[in-house]
Amino acid sequence: MRIRFILLAALSLPFFWSCDEDLSADDVPQVYLVEFEEITPEEPVPVETIQEYWNNQHLTEIAGMAKYSIRLFKLVYKTSFEGSSLQVSGLVATPVALEKNDRFPVMSFQHPAITQKALCPTANPDAKSNRLVSYLASLGMVVLMPDYIGFGSSGTVFHPYMCKEYSVDAVVDFIRASREFLFNQDPCEINEKLFLAGYSEGAFISLATLHALESGAADAGTPVLATACGSGLYDLNKFRDWMVNQPKYDQPYIIAHILESYSAYLGLNIDYSLVFTEQIAAAVPGMFDQDRTIAEHNDMLEGILGTLHIGEMYNDDFENVLQFHSEEPYAQLRQLLEDNSVKTWNLNSDLTLYYGKNDNWVPNDLSLELYRQFRLEGATEKVKVDMIDGVDHESAFVPIIIKAIQRFKQY
Repeated sequence: MRIRFILLAALSLPFFWSCDEDLSADDVPQVYLVEFEEITPEEPVPVETIQEYWNNQHLTEIAGMAKYSIRLFKLVYKTSFEGSSLQVSGLVATPVALEKNDRFPVMSFQHPAITQKALCPTANPDAKSNRLVSYLASLGMVVLMPDYIGFGSSGTVFHPYMCKEYSVDAVVDFIRASREFLFNQDPCEINEKLFLAGYSEGAFISLATLHALESGAADAGTPVLATACGSGLYDLNKFRDWMVNQPKYDQPYIIAHILESYSAYLGLNIDYSLVFTEQIAAAVPGMFDQDRTIAEHNDMLEGILGTLHIGEMYNDDFENVLQFHSEEPYAQLRQLLEDNSVKTWNLNSDLTLYYGKNDNWVPNDLSLELYRQFRLEGATEKVKVDMIDGVDHESAFVPIIIKAIQRFKQY
């Protein structure tokens, strides 16, 4: 089927494309989608409500671009996990078309790390970051927000944190399930424009997903046009090396979460006292019950010794870069961190790496080194890096997402 797209290039215009022929539902058979329900708090969320929200966030430019009322849906779909099929879920936000020929692009947004089931997109669409992202549908795009394995409909499963394969499968299968839903249920018409975006853990997942799609390891049903990644842990060994050289680090849950995740799913067999001091190592097994927030996990770990000082929380050998990278007791952990990092390649689509200049949770060097490696692979015209001045890891989220949307509007 030949489809022609007309780009509405002006930034002030609504973010959609038109085409002269509908894609048929026959092109997208229902394979991944299990069920769906509408979870819109109002029917639909009025554009005036969304404009007021953006204005209250002091994002008047975005408020001025909001044109569409939106609807929210929870999708339950199938993905592969641990050798079998698992039902997982995600949120879909769709604009309510104003014209018969409105055809909207799709953005899959991978959310930052959470540890509490109640904060995932389908369980709490009104949570601050979830609402902000879903309301982007009012600009004229379909927004997908996967819950990830371990949240939403798969909440009885422990989240496979920083497990690359499971994360990618959940996102790609959600894109495919969403296409099935959109074509068969027709809440709005879409075109073949697909974007990926993510922040923190979501940036890692987005980049890993892009690699899987462009390498042919996965197929989302349509190619990605552009990707925006903000402050991700792309290279886990480099992150560890940076972290142990800080005087203190106030996100100790990250290493603890990785240990529990890799032990559960990737066969990691290591005494946690080789990583943490014995008192903290004893507290890690079972601590991620998916009812505590990230802040509560960090407080719990800090409270054991009353400090976040690296030298007091971690095993001396783990802190030593030479010993960690050479000694046999750490070999399996080193390899798993390497295997679950994202490697660079010669990009087929555009990628922008964003980070906050004052980020003291995820080092800027991870984005800068990734940028350098992509250029060495030959992707000099496809990859860009964008530093946001004056923001840390938490406060960078909103400006990075807004910058990403403004960049996507150029396509």
